[in-house]
Formats: sequence, C-alpha cells, structure tokens
Amino acid sequence: MDLPDALLHYITNQVLLTNRTGCLDLPSLFCAASTCRALRRGVHASLEHVGKLTMASEGRGACAAALAAVLPLLVRCRALDLRSAFRWMGPGACGGIAGVGTLTALHLDNCTQLTPAGVTALCHGRLDHLTHLSLRSAGDVGDGSVLSRLPALTSLDLTWCRSVQGRALAPFAARLKSLWVHGCELVDDTLCLGLAAGCPDGSPARTELLDVAFTRVGDAGLMAMALPRFRVVPPRGEHEGLALQPPHAQADGAAVAGPAGVGDASSGGGRDAGAEAAGARDVNGSTLQGTNGPARLRGPAVPRLRQLKLAGGTFNLWLTGTWTEAGLGEFQRLRPEVAITYF
Repeated sequence: MDLPDALLHYITNQVLLTNRTGCLDLPSLFCAASTCRALRRGVHASLEHVGKLTMASEGRGACAAALAAVLPLLVRCRALDLRSAFRWMGPGACGGIAGVGTLTALHLDNCTQLTPAGVTALCHGRLDHLTHLSLRSAGDVGDGSVLSRLPALTSLDLTWCRSVQGRALAPFAARLKSLWVHGCELVDDTLCLGLAAGCPDGSPARTELLDVAFTRVGDAGLMAMALPRFRVVPPRGEHEGLALQPPHAQADGAAVAGPAGVGDASSGGGRDAGAEAAGARDVNGSTLQGTNGPARLRGPAVPRLRQLKLAGGTFNLWLTGTWTEAGLGEFQRLRPEVAITYF
C-alpha cells in the first residue's frame, strides 16, 4: 500500500507528538510501523530526528522490546530519560543504550533492576559525549569506579546509591563540576581528599556543587577542601611530579597548607599566586633540591566549590555525617564563598 508522503509524515508526527510533552509511546509507534513498508520508513525517518526520548512505564515487556528496537535508530538523540521506566528498565537494555554515541544526558533514576554488570556495560560502550548521568536511587550500581571510563562526564548524580564508595570515586571526582553522593553511606573523607588532590594536570578540582549529606564525611574531609595543597615544580629539565607539602601533615587525612607566609587560606579560598616563587621544603624545613637547582611550589589551589550540601543533625534518623560544628565552622571561616545547604 502506497500512501502520500504528506500523510505518512502526519501520522508519524502524531505518534511522536507525545514526546514533546511527556513520554513516547514506543509500542504504539512500532504498531504503526508494522502497518506497511511505507509507514515503517516514515517512522524510522522520524526517529532519526528525535533529540530527546522519554519513555513511559506501562507495558513492561512491550516497552523493553520496543526500546531495544528503537535505540539503533536514534542517530541524533542527545537526551534519554528512563525515569518513568523503572518498572521494566533492567541491565539487559544497557548494552543498547551504550551504543547511542550521541547521548549527552542519561537519566536512570529509580531503575532498581540495574546491576553492576549493567552499569559496566554502559561505561564500556560509545558514550564518549555523555556529560550528565543520573543513577539516583538506582540500587546496587557497584562501587562507582567504572564510571571513570566516561571521558566527558561532568555531572554525576548517585543519590542513595548505597553501594558507591568514596575511594572508588576519588580518582576521577576532581573533573566533575557537580557530584551528588547524598545518602551513600560508604562515602567518607577519601572522596574529599581526592577532590583536594586536584586534576591529573595539577589544576584544582572543577567541582562546584557537592552533595555529601548522609555520608561519612567528617572534619578531615572538610579541611581537605578548605586548605590549599601545593604542587612541587622541579627545576627546568627535570620530571614534574606531585607532592604535598609538608607530607607528614597528611597522617590524619587532612589537607595541608603551604609554608608560612605563602598565601592566606581565609582569603578567596586560599589562592595566592605568590606561592609560585616560594621554595618547596621537606619535612625538616629544608629546601628541596633538584639536579638543576631548587624546586618551586605551584599553587596553592583548593576545589572550586560554590555550593556544599550537608545533612543537619536535628530530627534525622540516618547517619548525617561525622563532621562536628567546630569543624564546619572552621571550614566556613576558610571558605566563606561556599554556600552551605542543609537537609
């Protein structure tokens, strides 16, 4: 059966219309596509122009099969929202989602059927442009270390993902602009130390929003994000490496400030370009010497925090954190530019 192109476009646009205001009814879409070859071509052509796809929760089996069939056709899709599909969204669909290389945002909130294997499949696919990933309340998603394989990721929501661990996030957390680990009880000061260490290139952590409410973050973690850490720059011609000055000050897990007179941590988050010219010293206060002369300190630098979310201790049944009022007060004194929000 041959239908005019105008009629085909009208039919497919009407079926796709729900995507503009809510969820896309994929089973109905594929039912229309099975009517005739011409309509199937029209449906496929329309799907190629879909930029954002939001799935419904009804028809578990039908929706799962329809999603698997439609994913290869989403050649321009940049946002995939499966928050309403929590009843049927499981690890089996992760492989198909991982093949949509154009995605920049992926929402899998409340998809409790996800498994660590499913999350691993997501991270080993083609999601090289994914900047935002939300696994809010998705249950057991693993410790989070595999998420470091998403190279463009800058926004990560792991709220109430209780299997996530701070030591697994610490190596790559510094490149995230927004990080939510609200309710992740295995997240502790290790995450804050990772942020304080900065990015691999020596620049400070890019994190501007950090939610550590209902975690085990304590005073040591807060101080790590408040006091500057220095990068040792060896003399010209020698290998540049990371070193924290003074190293003996890290025994309690806290971040460290530089030599006396270098910068003021209470002013502008502790940033002072004058530290560049200061000499790097060892634990005894002696200047660190290289083959070609004395080493220098580059820094200081602290995470670029603008908003910190914590849990208040009043009327909360869950662990709200291990920080104290005194520790938080000192953090606020050192980082007055950081807005603190309580839950």
